[in-house]
Amino acid sequence: MSDMRRELLKFYEIGDRTNTADVMRAFLALDYPPDMADTKVDQAIALYDTHPRARLFGIEMNDELIGIVGVIGVGEEDLEIRHIAVLETFRGQGVGSEMISAVQSRFSPESLTAETDRGAVGFYRRLGFRVESLGEKYPGVERFLCTIGKER
Repeated sequence: MSDMRRELLKFYEIGDRTNTADVMRAFLALDYPPDMADTKVDQAIALYDTHPRARLFGIEMNDELIGIVGVIGVGEEDLEIRHIAVLETFRGQGVGSEMISAVQSRFSPESLTAETDRGAVGFYRRLGFRVESLGEKYPGVERFLCTIGKER
């Protein structure tokens, strides 16, 4: 991402604005199956509204929310990425990488982890995460644990 374009981005904590149309639209960028999308978005928003160690952040460009990243504290010094999504028209432009970098800068965790599917493994590898297969957690779906920082 160019420095000029990076200057247009604003990273912030969403706080009590979780139930707004722009946040819901960003959650839908997670590509949930259509028959489950509303339920999954409601569950995700409930997590950030109720869990004391869950925090949801947004990234804006020109006052438009273009991505979200949600993290939850694990132990004393570790963070887990629970959700990360970028609106389709902004994918492949470094927005996701900027959000990961902003989370690392804000919290300085000893480790940062994410559980993901095969489609996002390359994204995490490019950022220096170690990737290990968790096997088939759901019928026909292999999941992966991506970790940066201290070894488990």
